Amino acid sequence: MGYRYFGKERPVLFPFGHGLSYSQFTYSDLQLKILENGEVSVRVTVKNTGTVKAAEVIQVYVEPPQSAVARPALELRAFGKVLLQPGESVEQEFLLGARAFAFYNVLISDWHVLAGSYRILVGASSRDIRLEGELTLPDNHPGSPVPDLKRVAPEYYDLDQLSHVKDSSFSAVLGRPLPIYSARPFTRNSTLKEISECALGRQINKLVRKITLGGDNAAPQEGHDLRVMLERQADYLPLFNLVSGTRGAISDDMLDGLILYMNKKRLKGLAKFIKAWRANKKASPK
Repeated sequence: MGYRYFGKERPVLFPFGHGLSYSQFTYSDLQLKILENGEVSVRVTVKNTGTVKAAEVIQVYVEPPQSAVARPALELRAFGKVLLQPGESVEQEFLLGARAFAFYNVLISDWHVLAGSYRILVGASSRDIRLEGELTLPDNHPGSPVPDLKRVAPEYYDLDQLSHVKDSSFSAVLGRPLPIYSARPFTRNSTLKEISECALGRQINKLVRKITLGGDNAAPQEGHDLRVMLERQADYLPLFNLVSGTRGAISDDMLDGLILYMNKKRLKGLAKFIKAWRANKKASPK
């Protein structure tokens, strides 16, 4: 998120693009022009008004017009570094293509520039804007549908108060159903939460939680936060910890057998687990 949303709304100590310098710079003579090839030329003059040679990073941001599409308040679209002697000035040009003003329209599967007035902001950081200008651009897909995200994904318009984006809203922004994630094939690095997508993994997860958390009613009411923290820890416990965590009750080969079984190689995994379990029992009869 950063400067693309919260940057204009919340006070920050070091805004995006901020940098220290041994000198001072002035910005002047902003010129905006739409070229024949459709690109936008942004020209600006920067002068070193200090007493020492120093560098400055000129930053060009674009602020789109208001629309039904949730878009960042402003976006960095070009930047350039200049090194100037005291009193020296330079005219710097930036060329902005259509993508600098576009959003990805999932209804037409293409980058879409909406007709309207776009603000060009030039400065030394996202908060230190020195020059501003506006230009009006035509629609590069006239007549094409535009998703009404304010209706189908309202959370994106109130992110300050948001704790969770619904899957349906994220799917609307994505333009397609959310992909179904699978952690298979499982490995020694897979977590207890990941293996819970299979029946054996859920049983292992339940057993580990019973041992580490002491059951559902183990924590008193006042210890709720601690219990939640321990549950989250258990979720992301990797399988290889079962070997050291059980003090030899589960061997490396037994774990490999369990992993094979959960990866749908059931006969091979079961055979490996039983063989390893017998060897482990023989080596440690207690």
